[in-house]
Amino acid sequence: MKEIAAEGMKYLYFPMHEGLAKILEQESINASSLQNLWDSILSKQLDKLRLVLIPSEIIKSQLYLYVLYWLDNSDLEDIDRKVETNSYDDNDFKNAIATRFGKLKCSNCGWEGYTLVMSLADVYIGHSQLEDNKLKLLTDEKIKKCPNCTSRLRQLVVNIFPQ
Repeated sequence: MKEIAAEGMKYLYFPMHEGLAKILEQESINASSLQNLWDSILSKQLDKLRLVLIPSEIIKSQLYLYVLYWLDNSDLEDIDRKVETNSYDDNDFKNAIATRFGKLKCSNCGWEGYTLVMSLADVYIGHSQLEDNKLKLLTDEKIKKCPNCTSRLRQLVVNIFPQ
């Protein structure tokens, strides 16, 4: 785990080789549910995502778990190396979106699946320009629709995990 600042945001960044183990050491994390989530879903897409803890802007001692999801083909192993050697810069994170993992249900057809959804407002509190920049990255083809009926899922879904 490494504390970093990228694009004006502070993160506790977890490189792939640390994976889940270090996050489970945090007191505010529900270890058993996160372990199941990691084993069944998140560990299968490490080429596109990293787990981070982001301190609350309101309660400084509170940490929130997010999934940084890269919208491009960034080499995350290279970014991990840069983070470990303090040679990263904002460009390494410009295509990363802070997301929340969750299960969604399509209101049109009833399809259910695990997704990553961009969290508006809460993660980017105090960073409105950064939030605007991230929203600009989300072109129509980057926002996922229901894989069953192609309806919008009413949230900014950036990834749907295979079932």
